[in-house]
Amino acid sequence: MKHNNRMTIIFVLAIILFIIGLLIDNITGEAIGFFSLGIYSTALFLSLFGIQASWPKFAYIGIILSIVVWYLFYFF
Repeated sequence: MKHNNRMTIIFVLAIILFIIGLLIDNITGEAIGFFSLGIYSTALFLSLFGIQASWPKFAYIGIILSIVVWYLFYFF
């Protein structure tokens, strides 16, 4: 798959998930919206940095840590 096609598919998927998160409108919708933000940031990093081996690891670690911190502050 070409780089531009991959980036476009990821971006469209993030938009669809964000709209679904808005339609659900509760805690699950917020989680889906936050997940779509992570997918959108992946598409953004993919468009900015291209295909490199080191950036996905840092991006996914940052996204996972931010989700964990958000849930810890929300539930405790």
